[in-house]
This record gives sequence, C-alpha cells and structure tokens, in this order.
Amino acid sequence: MRVGGTHIAATGCVIAVVGLATSLGSAHEWYPVECCGGHDCAEVEQATYDRAPDADGQLPILAVTTVHGTALVPQNFSRRESPDGKMYACMIPGIGEMRLVCLFVPPPS
Repeated sequence: MRVGGTHIAATGCVIAVVGLATSLGSAHEWYPVECCGGHDCAEVEQATYDRAPDADGQLPILAVTTVHGTALVPQNFSRRESPDGKMYACMIPGIGEMRLVCLFVPPPS
C-alpha cells in the first residue's frame, strides 16, 4: 500500500512541476521575437527616476528593474502596450550596464 501511495504522491509532484514549467513557458508566448530571446523579458519589479529634473529642463530618466537587472529608459524610447496591464521590460547585458530592448506599459486609463 505504501508503494502505491508513494507512486501517487510522486506522480502528483511531477504533474505540479510540469504545470509550473508550462505556465512559466507560456508567459513568454506574447513577447514579440524582436524583443525576447525566450529569457530576457520579465515583469518590472520597480520603476524609479534615476535623476531629478535639472536647471536645463532635462526630464528625469526612468529606470526599470526586473529579475535580470536595472536598465535606463531613454526619453525617446518606444513603448508598447502590455496585453495584461502590467509593466514588462526586455533587457540584455550591454557594456557595463543592462541595455533595454523593449518596454511594455499598461494602456492609458
């Protein structure tokens, strides 16, 4: 009886792990190919301004942080609408810093 119970418990664990892997894998399905290599896009955990406006009238620079690191968002950087209303950033390592590839923002309200 114990062998059968162990088998059922092990099968349940395998199903749970496969289900988790499937849900994680499907999260990248909507990212455009030009933005994502399958592992460089993630939900933005924090968005802050890198600097305050200065006397020359320059606007602050937005910095976004994901599990992959932090990247600065240039003022003229193209933004795309997020399909689920959350903010996502796709970034790759650059020279000395992370380089933003794509930024997805919630639709305007």
